[in-house]
Amino acid sequence: MSEELTEERWRRLESLFHAARDLTPEARRELLTRETAGDPELRRELEEMLAHAGGAAGRLERTVWEVARRIRAAGRG
Repeated sequence: MSEELTEERWRRLESLFHAARDLTPEARRELLTRETAGDPELRRELEEMLAHAGGAAGRLERTVWEVARRIRAAGRG
C-alpha cells in the first residue's frame, strides 16, 4: 500500500534526501536504515529520489551550486 504524499511526508522526504545525497554509500545506508525503519515505502521513495539525483541533472545542479558558492566566497556575488 502506497502512503499518501502529504505535505508533512514530502518535507520528511526532502529533509532525508538532502541529508543523504552527499554521504558515502555506507553512511547513506546507515542513515536510510535508521531513518526509515518501519516504513519501507519511505525508503523506496527516498532511494528513487537519490538514484535520480545521481544522474546528469544532479551533477549539473551540484556544479551550479559549487560555482555560486565560489563566486560568493570571492566576494563577487
